Amino acid sequence: MKKLYLVLIVLLFCAAANAEQTATLVHNGSSKVFYGTNAFKTACDSAVSGDVITLSSGRFSANNSIRKNITVRGCGWKGAGKTEIYERISVQIPTADTVSHLCLEGIKFNEIYIDTLLHNPSFSKCWIGNLNLYNVFNGTISNCHIDNVNRNYDKRYQLTFVNCIVNSNDVPYLSFINCIVGRRTTNYGNVYINCIMMSDCCDLSNQSTAVNCVYCGTNNNFFSQCFGTNNSIVPSVDNMFQNSFPRDGSSFRFNDDTPDNAYELRPEIQTQYLGNDGTQVGIYGGFRPFNRELSYPIINNLQVAPASSADGKLDVEIEVTSAE
Repeated sequence: MKKLYLVLIVLLFCAAANAEQTATLVHNGSSKVFYGTNAFKTACDSAVSGDVITLSSGRFSANNSIRKNITVRGCGWKGAGKTEIYERISVQIPTADTVSHLCLEGIKFNEIYIDTLLHNPSFSKCWIGNLNLYNVFNGTISNCHIDNVNRNYDKRYQLTFVNCIVNSNDVPYLSFINCIVGRRTTNYGNVYINCIMMSDCCDLSNQSTAVNCVYCGTNNNFFSQCFGTNNSIVPSVDNMFQNSFPRDGSSFRFNDDTPDNAYELRPEIQTQYLGNDGTQVGIYGGFRPFNRELSYPIINNLQVAPASSADGKLDVEIEVTSAE
């Protein structure tokens, strides 16, 4: 009975928006809880590759590097109950560690700095202020908002953004599928499929490829120096989206105060501009349409009786937000 009580309490942490921050480390079926703003750091120090860390809502200090292939789960990146890591995360996982992979979900990050070759990472349902790359092998970032992507070295990344909002600088050899891409991505070798694009993603001789994409702007030669087919141009983003929303120049922004439906396409656009799979271009098309629902359940309310009954039973009432 004590073991059951501990497991239920661990799952409750994401519901406690105003409580002390907690990080729950699960290793081989056993759980350990750390408390306070440094809880994430302490849990990372105690973890080994393959472990799972679940963070409560609240702001956490990083003040360290992630040196193991672990799974880190939060409560989402938006609203009063969000999970936020407000210091830079430096990823320094040994290149020989290829069995497990780094998995991050449901967290707001100020900055992630990938220092070494990173194998098979998976980031989903996150908000990332700055994503600084060294080298990535076969990585996927899905259903995320990335406010800025930078490179550190000229490497041939194997990193794919799927159904993301991405504002990026000069970063080569990235793939974007069903994304909304803002700001500059003028470097060479990028691939854009079923995307909505602004700025000079494809208007230079950069050996990029675009297929079934829509550019929002007045440059009628936008796709002329880009490999690919079936691309379209509309005068502005206002012709694409149903709702008005804050923009910073050529950047798309999805912040705490941005409505969830900010990037929904106009009904006529949803059927006029289709991707190679027959669904709408942009983040709500494809096989992984954009949403912020987490892939694991969150317990919103837990009531446990103070004592068991005479026959050894314990009354437990649980209110859960289901997984995606």
